[in-house]
Amino acid sequence: FACPLSASVVHYFPGIRDVIQVLGAREVTRTTFSDALKSHQSIFVVPGGQAELVASQSRQRQVRVFTGHKGFVRMALEHGVSLVPVLSFKEGEILDNVRWPALQRWFIKHFAFPCPYFPHGWSGLPIPNRVPLMIAIGAPIAVQKVIKPTTDQVDALHTIYFDRLKDLFTQHKDAAGCADYDLVYIAN
Repeated sequence: FACPLSASVVHYFPGIRDVIQVLGAREVTRTTFSDALKSHQSIFVVPGGQAELVASQSRQRQVRVFTGHKGFVRMALEHGVSLVPVLSFKEGEILDNVRWPALQRWFIKHFAFPCPYFPHGWSGLPIPNRVPLMIAIGAPIAVQKVIKPTTDQVDALHTIYFDRLKDLFTQHKDAAGCADYDLVYIAN
């Protein structure tokens, strides 16, 4: 059984909150993350989160991945659970967003939401573009349990995780129709 985790801000809005909670999603907090792992649930989390949302644009010919979050790595170490690298090709081409990155990053920092946010696709409407997606799933990265991981241990596992993502990209980009795409890591 997998437990999807979503940004805390979406749990504040009636309607959206109800739908995602019916689907089993929980807020991305240290407590809910830990509780799910203690109950032996697999966790589905997008480490790039809203930072990737702001950075991605369709027609860039890039797969953009935000590498700034390390909490998921720390939690994997503390609980001794494997990390499974997963890479989605062309998801950034499904919908575009208005482009005011400095303002959107400011809103993310202060309000945990990228405002202005207007996702649009086909004909400028909030209808997704028809894009063939491919999701590559890598081999699990075995993680030894460390009660209080050091910064060096977190950094080392974080590097391994993103190296494996790069391997997935290289291995599957042709089959995904992304032979001429670049993998771009975004640190901030």
